[in-house]
Amino acid sequence: FKSTRYEEDSELITLIRDMYRVYTEKKFGYELEVKSYFYKLLHILITKYKEKDIDQERIRQKRQLEKLSNITEYIQENYREDISLESVASKFGFSPTYLSRIFQKYAKINYKSYLLDVRVQHGFRELMNTNISIGEIAENNGFPDSRSFSKAFFKRYGVLPSIYRSERRRFDLNH
Repeated sequence: FKSTRYEEDSELITLIRDMYRVYTEKKFGYELEVKSYFYKLLHILITKYKEKDIDQERIRQKRQLEKLSNITEYIQENYREDISLESVASKFGFSPTYLSRIFQKYAKINYKSYLLDVRVQHGFRELMNTNISIGEIAENNGFPDSRSFSKAFFKRYGVLPSIYRSERRRFDLNH
């Protein structure tokens, strides 16, 4: 148990250090990278940290978080696929209404927004690390087309992916 907890703590500490480093360096686009680290941090906290010796209400919450943890892990692994609220609810033996409710209550975000955030986060990484087209990035990350990816990217980050990529390249060339 202790070595596992140490590994989890080490992963968390590394993630927070990286997030802080990116934040303090404030290189072009750092806000997006910090947000990306935040979602990874949230995923780790939801999936790997659990409490002991808690009251009945907290036990119930823990069970709900464990369910949510399994679901978010599934989403992280299958975000490229067509994973509607209904299909995920069915896979885990829940009604869509129940799944939607536990997402909202425990993750403080609705299912659709979470899935879009995961897809955009992965799309952002691909945008930063490859030269493939926006359309291919959209397709690789579960979006039906480049327009829907661009719209979701803009909604979360306030800039179109094509503009972000060209600004990033210009910034990198000048520095």
